[in-house]
Amino acid sequence: MGRFDTLAGRVLQAYKNYNGKEPLYLWLKEYYRQNKQMGSTDRKLFSALFFGLFRFKGGRPVRPDEDMINMAACLQWPLPAAYGNYLTEKDERYRKVMDLAEAHQWAEAAQLAGWEEEGYFPMVDSVSNTIDRAQLELAHLHPSRVWIRVRIGFEKEVGEELRAAGYEWEEIQPRCWRMKGHYPLHTTKTWEAGKFELQDIASQETATGMHPESGQAWFDCCAGAGGKSLMLLDKCADISLTVNDTRPDMLDELQRRLVKAGLPLPKTMQADLSLGIYEGLGPFDGIIADLPCTGSGTWRRAPERLHFFREEEIAKYAALQLDIVSQAYKVLKPDGRLFYITCSVFRQENEENIERITSTLPLKCVNQTYHFRHPDGGDTLFVAELEKV
Repeated sequence: MGRFDTLAGRVLQAYKNYNGKEPLYLWLKEYYRQNKQMGSTDRKLFSALFFGLFRFKGGRPVRPDEDMINMAACLQWPLPAAYGNYLTEKDERYRKVMDLAEAHQWAEAAQLAGWEEEGYFPMVDSVSNTIDRAQLELAHLHPSRVWIRVRIGFEKEVGEELRAAGYEWEEIQPRCWRMKGHYPLHTTKTWEAGKFELQDIASQETATGMHPESGQAWFDCCAGAGGKSLMLLDKCADISLTVNDTRPDMLDELQRRLVKAGLPLPKTMQADLSLGIYEGLGPFDGIIADLPCTGSGTWRRAPERLHFFREEEIAKYAALQLDIVSQAYKVLKPDGRLFYITCSVFRQENEENIERITSTLPLKCVNQTYHFRHPDGGDTLFVAELEKV
């Protein structure tokens, strides 16, 4: 039995031991710690095969086998040359699927690979009617692309360093670059200096309607690691920014990123806003509410979620989102704007929640949209701009 046959067998065995209780990338870190005999090349391919298997399987109740692993791998274009050659020699069907994947003919490649749509995406009937569901599902069969946001004024410097390293990209929007490969961007000097950020195109687009002005007060109430705060301060650093999250490690990462970028540090708080809001907080001209959600708009990067997702999670997150907004709006100035953001594709977390909010709270919806970037190799995020009346 050859090296690649052995690797596929190991993926099948490991698959039986993974229960989805922690993200797959973390589980694999522990797996490699316990299997130190695996070299870096084998680890990289093993991860690609494991993630590819979940991308191919999704929520379908089908039992994986070696052929499924290989077909899934063919859709993960581009494959390592040695593995691609191995598959080509093994079965003509694999070569044909790889050729179609290389040409980005995903529907044809999926059909030839034996993939079926039925049962693939959990709760697909609950996906927003504004989203092309066929495109959404097909996009999950292959990895997302790498996107960076280049900070204003550093375009030339970042471009020169990446070009000198042989890295290729295309500018999809001003300072929004889609890389043409998976490059070690973290090792570049401009990355270390905070002159660009790794950030999906849909996430970058959530700041489109935010227009902070000098002297204003803003509140990033579910700040996470600070991606939205960074974009806000890049637009106008002369604001009073307060950030909040329930997770201290996220707040630490936020501060580290702002220091690296040379941006002013915000006021920081750690509170569960679903339980209440601090008296005396604010008032704010703008609030960013990047809310906890199912994450269904980003499952392409965590395809195991397609398999382990449970229907009741939608209602749980929708209720939590309502609880947070019901508290956060209290510290918004009259005529101030609250930006309701999720990385979910489900109506209940988005359009239906906006209907509930605007019918029960003094907030009106100025605009709402899905940034559906799956066909471009990105994620899908929802944004609603709410005005306090």
